[in-house]
Amino acid sequence: MAVTAVSGTELAEALRPHFGAAIVEADTGAVWVDKDQIQDVIRYLKEAPEWTFDFLEMVTAADYIDYFELVYTLLSLSGRRRATVKARVYSRTDPVAPSLYEVFKGADFQESEVYDLFGIRFEGHPTLRRIFLWDDFPGWPLRKDFLDFDHRQIPLPG
Repeated sequence: MAVTAVSGTELAEALRPHFGAAIVEADTGAVWVDKDQIQDVIRYLKEAPEWTFDFLEMVTAADYIDYFELVYTLLSLSGRRRATVKARVYSRTDPVAPSLYEVFKGADFQESEVYDLFGIRFEGHPTLRRIFLWDDFPGWPLRKDFLDFDHRQIPLPG
């Protein structure tokens, strides 16, 4: 199945009449949305007949030191289109974003993975927990500042 990528600028133009200032920026690859509005924007892209992004393909994150960037890839199976929506989380001490679990049940495992490796909590997620590392693992291994941690002090489980 050939899939066409929807430009972030095209997506931003279509979203601005509905979400205004929540559309932060856009380029050819993605549209950035205010993190507090991410659930509403993604729900709109899923339910709007002109978009029908009915599959959450991926949720991941990146650490840019000044902020975390959440990356959501959506797929429209019937429209054969893919879109990338991003949101920035600026807190390093308590990074929180709304969960997409209510919109896509498939966000369950993916948000837990981001939490486990980056420490970003997803508000409204029903069972957010560590899934790869043990519960008392110190820190978040995909954060840039994890390299500053003394890895010899990590207690092994059991």
